[in-house]
Amino acid sequence: YTIKCTDDVSVTDCLSTNGTVQETGIARGAQAGTLTGLTDGDEYKCWVIAVNSVDSVCSAPVQYTLPLAPGAPTNVVPDSTASGEISFTWTDGTAGIPEETYTIKCTDDVSVTDCLSTNGTVQETGIARGAQAGTLTGLTDGDEYKCWVIAVNSVDSVCSAPVQYTLPLAPGAPTNVVPDSTASGEISFTWTDGTAGIPEE
Repeated sequence: YTIKCTDDVSVTDCLSTNGTVQETGIARGAQAGTLTGLTDGDEYKCWVIAVNSVDSVCSAPVQYTLPLAPGAPTNVVPDSTASGEISFTWTDGTAGIPEETYTIKCTDDVSVTDCLSTNGTVQETGIARGAQAGTLTGLTDGDEYKCWVIAVNSVDSVCSAPVQYTLPLAPGAPTNVVPDSTASGEISFTWTDGTAGIPEE
């Protein structure tokens, strides 16, 4: 038996040599074989061919597209417009096969270097290709996070470069406010600052 594939899917003659890669000499009874040297992401038309001294007889053709890992997301920009949330925008990388979804992942352990680590992580999964935006909730105001956008399909999970972001924090209320007047038409004040805000108030 011979396995033959071509990247020219217009080919109708299974014995044509156009763009073909093949594996020959597979014994009867094996009923399995592997073709190597193909290109991820390319579509192929393939046959299994029974060969003896009388003839070469082809199976019906099958077409198959080799899976392809997605490209890494780029241009990841974090922002926050609500308490406990970080919103992200990004640019999708090259499309994977099958088409990828996207995951936003953040950790409060900013020493983490492996984007697929689960240390201290909060994540949002299943964001469709093309959305190029998402929001992570359940975070803590005032904490610093390291975050990634991850393209995920059945071939691989491919991470963006990390971004670090500190969630804004409202300042605490000033206390011990004491008014005084030492000059005509003036009131002077002293007070105790509340907890520091982020960014500083």
